[in-house]
Amino acid sequence: MPIIGLKELPESDDPIAHTHIQFAHCYKRQAGWSKVLSRFHRGGGSLYDLEFLTDASGRRVAAFGFHAGFAGAAAGALAYAVQKKNDGARLGKLEPYENEDAMIMSVREALGGSGKGVKALVIGALGRCGRGAVDLFRKIGLDELSDYMRTLIQ
Repeated sequence: MPIIGLKELPESDDPIAHTHIQFAHCYKRQAGWSKVLSRFHRGGGSLYDLEFLTDASGRRVAAFGFHAGFAGAAAGALAYAVQKKNDGARLGKLEPYENEDAMIMSVREALGGSGKGVKALVIGALGRCGRGAVDLFRKIGLDELSDYMRTLIQ
């Protein structure tokens, strides 16, 4: 029976004998890719890396997109608000919002009415998820970098 997951396995040198279906981050030879594949090879297991699923034209079909980044940024902002307010407390279970505006208002409220003073760094801000995260942060009111700061980091 295959094991289905979304993200990478804990770091280890142990061989893997099972079949895993997940985003293993080996498709573009990301950090540690050879170690991950070696574990499956040594254990006789199989890996179905969801990043390798492509259509007939070679375009990836299983990838997180704009809305994953948007929702993930909202969850991160909510977690930050809970930690800041309650001295390191953890964010509890999230419930769906009626719509985007309701989520934005909830995140703003959790941050004290706006995102002013909160800083976020979106790595991969021009990618599918990154664009969604940036859009959420704009909508909740986080200040953006000045043009001067943009030139320093490019």
